[in-house]
Amino acid sequence: MKRDRALPRRSLRASGALLFAWAAAAAHAGNVQPLLRFGDADVSTSAAARVVFSPMDAAGGADVVCAPADACTIPPGRYSIRLDSPDFVALDRPTFVSDTDAAGVPTPFALRVFPAARVELGPGRFPEGSVLTVLDPESGLSFKATVRSRETSVQVPARKVVAAVFRGAAEVAELRRPVTLTAGQHLELPENPPLTRGRGQAVVSLRFPASGTRGGNGQAVVRLQAGGGVRSPDVAVTADPWRWTGIWYDLPSGSAAVEVESKAWALAEAPAFSVPDRAVGFARELKVVPRPRLSAQFEPNDRLPAGEAQVDLLDCRRLKGVSGPPRFSLCTSASTRNGPVAGEFRFEGLDPVLHALRWKAGRFQDYVLVDLEAAESKDVKIPVRIHRVKGVVTRRGRPVTNARISWLHQVTGIESETVSDEEGRYEALLAPSGWYLTFLDGPGFKRHADALDVSEDREADFVVPSNETEVRVVDAATGLPVEGARVGWHLEGKGDLHVARAESVECDEDGLARLPPFPAGRVTVLARARGYRPSEEKRFDVTKESATTTIELRIEKGDGTRLRIVDAAGSPIQGAWAMLPSGIRSEGADAAGEAFLESALAAGAPLFVTTPAGALALARFVAEDAPVRVGPPCPPFTVRFLTADGRPVASEQIAYSIDGVRVPQPMDYLARLAAGGDLSSRIDGTLRVAGLPAAGVVALWPARKPDAVVTRPLPVTELLELPAP
Repeated sequence: MKRDRALPRRSLRASGALLFAWAAAAAHAGNVQPLLRFGDADVSTSAAARVVFSPMDAAGGADVVCAPADACTIPPGRYSIRLDSPDFVALDRPTFVSDTDAAGVPTPFALRVFPAARVELGPGRFPEGSVLTVLDPESGLSFKATVRSRETSVQVPARKVVAAVFRGAAEVAELRRPVTLTAGQHLELPENPPLTRGRGQAVVSLRFPASGTRGGNGQAVVRLQAGGGVRSPDVAVTADPWRWTGIWYDLPSGSAAVEVESKAWALAEAPAFSVPDRAVGFARELKVVPRPRLSAQFEPNDRLPAGEAQVDLLDCRRLKGVSGPPRFSLCTSASTRNGPVAGEFRFEGLDPVLHALRWKAGRFQDYVLVDLEAAESKDVKIPVRIHRVKGVVTRRGRPVTNARISWLHQVTGIESETVSDEEGRYEALLAPSGWYLTFLDGPGFKRHADALDVSEDREADFVVPSNETEVRVVDAATGLPVEGARVGWHLEGKGDLHVARAESVECDEDGLARLPPFPAGRVTVLARARGYRPSEEKRFDVTKESATTTIELRIEKGDGTRLRIVDAAGSPIQGAWAMLPSGIRSEGADAAGEAFLESALAAGAPLFVTTPAGALALARFVAEDAPVRVGPPCPPFTVRFLTADGRPVASEQIAYSIDGVRVPQPMDYLARLAAGGDLSSRIDGTLRVAGLPAAGVVALWPARKPDAVVTRPLPVTELLELPAP
């Protein structure tokens, strides 16, 4: 007989370690001599015991029963081994393969044993088919018996153990506190005292990878985040290095999160977990993976300046599931390395999520995504794409001296600037590749917009159109010019790239606003002014032959309110918009951050504002001159929809209020989507909430069940559970 070397390594480990005492005549492995060891003592002859070999092959066969210390012949095949003894319980659960039936000197092997006790459960306490499970923390083994109509009994080691009753594989019906048994004791479990309202218990088990490791539970500290605090387990079972089990006997009920603190290990994914009220929550077999390593080096590129470079590692898990080009604004900084361009940039102990590298060398910078979700370490080459663009800036057939060209990369938002020489020539090295919006400023013109694809070295001449556009804004009733009115313009369509760019120009004392020269395309203009309703939009087409265009916009006085929307630093937020709880909304703010609401607002009136990136703010109106500020949002959090019996529900939506004021539709879900959140719950019942303010109180409820309200202070740091309608 020999150990089955074809078995997966983990299957042998998980059953408990087996101590072998091999004889010299290994060729006669069909003859065995089972021995029982209690510590260093041989107790083979002191117990009324039998060692039972049960066939595991599909062909089956009869059990082979052996007396300890006696020679026993085992037919060829694969067998499990158990010990039948009133006095001892086995601490080994080995699997054997007998590959010969030859006679000869028997091969001795030892089973580790421990004095036995019994844990019993009276009849009628739990439904038939439930499983009485007793955990031995010292060995990590579980001893089980199926509940029947009569008394249920299970033999266990006579020392400190933990008993529980399971309904199925994933539901803990009852959890007992540890009890210490003595040899020969029969303990009938008494009624468990009821849990306090608002309190619950939890069992969490982790599974470390078997392949290529020596286990890892000694390198990890596991805690639960629950009720606003972090709690260590009351019982931690670590006997098997490839598994970890923790038990918490008194926790606040509600959402919880499993936290693994380790330089070497991380959870493969954050589970949706909660502590039920006066019951037991069970997070079973959570997968633990090695923390991956990332090593990065720059690809050789003659245009990359020698010297120092900075490489920032960004955590981009919020990009998962977000369609379209990557929005790196959703990523958060994780770490930074500085070193020579020719060197290596190493990051250790990372979370197994989507990351990005943002590099800066000289005046160049770019991003590259690195997916570590498979928890595999990676050596990556940072692609360096630096392209030379050169050409001439002309207007009306003449070169434009000192024209300032601003380059804005469409995806990353990276900006750079170039100035033309006295002959109108310019040359720029640009990184990264892709489409750029360009804005030209020079003598006699400002903010001429264009677009350019920079995917290779190229020449590109900029011909600033000679067209001019004057917009005159007048009072619709009197015909008088409206000084200080702002004219916003919007350009659509340019070649293969559809450019949508809004700007704003202030009118002078004659009510005139002079707009920049436009490339070929369709232009839309709109006027706003304090105390007036926005004008109607007017559209006109610009061609290469266009010269001077004069447009009059008439605005009517009204009860509207002009808003100036800015960020925390006071900078205007173009494209931000506001909405009243009643549903009245503004258009997107212009380049000055100004937006107009067609409603007069009293001081203190609540309104919501959101940015193009989805940051949401509840503001109280002060005056038109007072800015409405939108600060950075709180971190995203997750809600989960569950049925009454705990099943996840997909396609459910939420509604919420901030500080007692309901966020109106469609702002609630439009802002959430823009910030990287979910429109509705996924197949696992989870819905990601993003973009909410960094402070305040949020109340959430299922959109179809408004009476099931959950209230939390912001930021929310736990998983919230909502009942599915």
